Amino acid sequence: MTDGERLTAILTQYAIPCEKVSFHGKLDALAAGLGIQTQGRLMGDVLDDIAVKTGVERDDRLYGTFIRKLYEDVTSGEDTTLSGSPLTLTECIGGKPFGTLHVYGKSTQNGVPLPTAPVPIVSAGDGGTVVVTVSDGANNSQTLTLQTPNALCGIPVASSGNYTDENGRQWVCDKVDLARGVRVQRIRKIKVTSSLNWQTAGREVDRYFAWFNGTCTSNVLCTHFSTALGSETVGGAIANHNNLVGFAFAEKGTTTLDDFKQFLDENDVFIWAALATPVETDISADEVAAYKALTTYAPTTVISVSGGAGLAATYRRRKAAK
Repeated sequence: MTDGERLTAILTQYAIPCEKVSFHGKLDALAAGLGIQTQGRLMGDVLDDIAVKTGVERDDRLYGTFIRKLYEDVTSGEDTTLSGSPLTLTECIGGKPFGTLHVYGKSTQNGVPLPTAPVPIVSAGDGGTVVVTVSDGANNSQTLTLQTPNALCGIPVASSGNYTDENGRQWVCDKVDLARGVRVQRIRKIKVTSSLNWQTAGREVDRYFAWFNGTCTSNVLCTHFSTALGSETVGGAIANHNNLVGFAFAEKGTTTLDDFKQFLDENDVFIWAALATPVETDISADEVAAYKALTTYAPTTVISVSGGAGLAATYRRRKAAK
């Protein structure tokens, strides 16, 4: 590779347009793009200013040595990881594969459920797929379609989540780890039935509770009850780390356990709860190949995903000019 070709690559990474083909023309364009004056100045002085702006040490007076050093620095960069959805990756080195790319599940409800007014739980990938789009924020884009046979579920938690969204909220959620080529299930959809070993509690409500084996119930989502209401409000639910979930079914003293069991027999009540042990399955070879084909755009790459899913990505970020 010639020094002129290296300058072209450097200009591309800094997103500096240049129509000139000569070495000096490209150097002038680079300097101008970095806000450096070139008129009537010696090349050595211009290169000194470029070195200061880019943070690349100029340890001798040979321009070729400096251009090669600048090229290596700008096109190698350093790993940076972001999470949220969508993701805007800045200072990208163009044409680089992602170090990692994770797609996280999320489950939500449009309203607060009650025993008499259930609210469906909607998860990313309920339709069987999610689509990841990688673009330059304008006209160029790449897409990756991921199969989600069991959706990608996720429940909000106060702490110890495996994903933090763009608002700083933590979630325990399913994940597609594209670098490893696996789908990690962390959330299980469980039908609440009358055959469970039910107990009775509650000071101000008739609350019925049971243990759900194989789960870690720091929080749950439920079609007919809500942890947001608290344990002593009708319609409320309570969950703890001992796999115990309780449901505030009615005002204190107005129902029996048989009434609650009958309610469960007559209604499809479900909870979404975290598994005590995650389950991993391989994604398809085609999905892995499609992921490996994705590359970044310089200087900005935007990653989005359908269905309300979350994202985390590791990418190569060039050193920004000072």
